[in-house]
Amino acid sequence: MPEEFNNDKMNFDAALARGSVLNSVTMLEKIIDVYISMYYSQKGKQNQFFRIFMSRTEFKRKIDIFKETVIIHQPNFKKDYPSYLDDLRKIIDSRNIFAHEVLDISQDGIIKYNKGSLQFDNFKKDRKKNTFNDLEINSLRELIHKYSEIIKDLLSK
Repeated sequence: MPEEFNNDKMNFDAALARGSVLNSVTMLEKIIDVYISMYYSQKGKQNQFFRIFMSRTEFKRKIDIFKETVIIHQPNFKKDYPSYLDDLRKIIDSRNIFAHEVLDISQDGIIKYNKGSLQFDNFKKDRKKNTFNDLEINSLRELIHKYSEIIKDLLSK
């Protein structure tokens, strides 16, 4: 390992990226929760629906419910945002990487870090490595923000 390598800085950078992505995804998930709660529950009971049902539902399932709901409630949504399902799946997959995979501090991970990327290891049988550079992380955050704003806008309709 090169002497100039700083593991604390690498861990800090990874924590900053993880925190930024996870916080943004959590906000998007809560906006989707509100959208679904408002659509499926009676006025005055949205908080109960939110607390009882949405808090016990996995994010991936919430996306499925959102998909079915938005098709009914906003028929043009799919036409206006044709890639929304792929985009939301990408957000979920990336969220799972940031939340559950381990920062790769192997020689390969350090080389990637020194070139401006963070690499994560899933430690599963395939030992797949997922690498994100700053541009990809920022692009992911922009995608999350885009759908947060789009769904917030649906709430006002």
